[in-house]
Amino acid sequence: RIIFLDTLQAQTTYTLMSNGGIKDLTEGNDSLMTWTFSTGPTLDSLVLNARAKEWIPNNKPSTIYLGLYQTDTSRSARYIGRFDPQGALQLKGLKDGTYYLKAYIDENQDGLCAPTESQDILFEPIVLQQIQADTLSFYLSKPQKNQDTIKIEEPKPLTPIQAKPNNVQDSLALVRPLSALVLQFDTLLPHLLAEIYIGEVLQQSIKVDKQTIQIDSLQAGMYTLRIVSDQNGNSTWDAIDLVHKVRAEPIYYYPEKIKIRPNWEVSLPVNIPP
Repeated sequence: RIIFLDTLQAQTTYTLMSNGGIKDLTEGNDSLMTWTFSTGPTLDSLVLNARAKEWIPNNKPSTIYLGLYQTDTSRSARYIGRFDPQGALQLKGLKDGTYYLKAYIDENQDGLCAPTESQDILFEPIVLQQIQADTLSFYLSKPQKNQDTIKIEEPKPLTPIQAKPNNVQDSLALVRPLSALVLQFDTLLPHLLAEIYIGEVLQQSIKVDKQTIQIDSLQAGMYTLRIVSDQNGNSTWDAIDLVHKVRAEPIYYYPEKIKIRPNWEVSLPVNIPP
């Protein structure tokens, strides 16, 4: 039984949501349950499809929400939905009109999107009736504190570690052989950065100014490659900027770990999707 404390608007479709608040006593499962009703003779019937993911994946699974707002300063959403674990969402029972869209992770679980929480915003309003057949894409990032861009210093080549030798022959034996990674881009796009990591530690960052680039002075190990679309040309990746209303810069991940062996050169073809 639900009791409304406020008067409902006439000729309006409402959707009630229980975000995991109702659980089956036997099965123990919960979900985002919804009930839609109207105070008029018809239900609003527009549907919005969307997909969402984080530019830098989190170690723990996070629930992503999508809010539709009537103004760009509204704190409470007119409509809200939850993406499934695969990052897909279909929001039904919507009324045609102009909305501002925001995808976010409600880290403090207050039902709102805080300025410090991971998010992506369509800063320009959309007319729902015109895009209802399209699938919108959201890529979340956590805004930088005070909107300052974090600068990543140019990494220095790793120096081989060697113990103090007793003779020249021992010295040569203790030097670790270094390797190289050659990236061959099918298309040269502007403002790209090639970044290679071991775990979460950045090893080198290089500007992609030609279709074939070589990254030298690499120790043996398993590497991750990501390509940053450095749209503002400041030589680092920038998250969403809420002050200047700029979405986060795109990141492309090479789908496999790259194994670098000692004294070896690895060549990789790289394709940047449209």
